[in-house]
Amino acid sequence: MEENIEEIKLQIFHMSQDDPKKCTARKLAKFGYATLIKRLSLITYSPVLLDPFSPKVLSKDDLEDVIKHGLLVIDCSWVTVENAFYLLRTKKKVIPRALPYLVAVNPVKYGNAFQLSTLEALAGALIILGYRKQAEKILRLYKWSGNFLIMNEQPLLAYENTATSEEVILAQAEFV
Repeated sequence: MEENIEEIKLQIFHMSQDDPKKCTARKLAKFGYATLIKRLSLITYSPVLLDPFSPKVLSKDDLEDVIKHGLLVIDCSWVTVENAFYLLRTKKKVIPRALPYLVAVNPVKYGNAFQLSTLEALAGALIILGYRKQAEKILRLYKWSGNFLIMNEQPLLAYENTATSEEVILAQAEFV
């Protein structure tokens, strides 16, 4: 598969609700891989938001919007996740997209499907969009994160070879 030269702009709406020592979002920002945003007003216009409550799944169909406006995640506690996404969707123009089935390997949510760390969510999204090298680069931040590619090898390969949201859903059916 052809690899893109430009990197995707990664944004993280950070709500400061987790343990700073375990926060993958802070580390992504510290190393310059993502922009940490603490105020809604600083989020760029119309980014693609990784939103677990979205009825539509992320696919290469979203690539033009992602290249133009960036990829946005919310870093918050899983306890407040519904309220956080509701707040963002009602206050900002975003393009919500869910991630398909992937399994977490981070020490807090290890083995749980769909409950990814910020780092894992961004890496999965980048691979789906055809930016595997950028995903592999950000995954080097933690010793455990390389296992994300191993644990999710089959689904990620399947999603990477799709073009539309419908194709991603069909590929996901093999793993759920």
